[in-house]
Amino acid sequence: MIKKSSSMKRWEEPALCSSEISTDSEELEQLCGKQVTATDTELERVRWDFVLARLKYEHEDNEKQRLHEERMEQIHQQAVKRSFSQGLQDVLQPLNQYALFLYCFIVIHVIYTVKDLAIYFFQTHYLFCFAVVLSYVLKKIFQYCKRKQPKEYLIIRLDMQKTVQVRVK
Repeated sequence: MIKKSSSMKRWEEPALCSSEISTDSEELEQLCGKQVTATDTELERVRWDFVLARLKYEHEDNEKQRLHEERMEQIHQQAVKRSFSQGLQDVLQPLNQYALFLYCFIVIHVIYTVKDLAIYFFQTHYLFCFAVVLSYVLKKIFQYCKRKQPKEYLIIRLDMQKTVQVRVK
């Protein structure tokens, strides 16, 4: 035990017997043990608060991830249900009047560009174009000749719905 004497301004230890010293040291150990225990308890409480907060945020993240996956699955199922043409129609549908104007502008310019390219191609490669048209016409003529019936049968049409085949000798 430390006491301040009235005549001295500094702290002094009085002379103590050995039983008093052992009791004081036990009290000091108990006091230090209590302080360590209180500090340990406080640290343990802070650590558990941190663990709980971390688990809470992990749970929230997992919940967000699960909801995101469910939403993506629903979108995927809706996309599969839609036909290709409807999906294309949704993509090409203008959002406002300016988008509609832009679509019309693009379509008109594509039409004029294709027309000008076709005219240029026909002017520069007119013999090739003539050969392509001639081959198409000849192909149609040959297909018509193949479909034609043999001459031994005479087809008589009575009206639009009835056709009679008569064998000619």
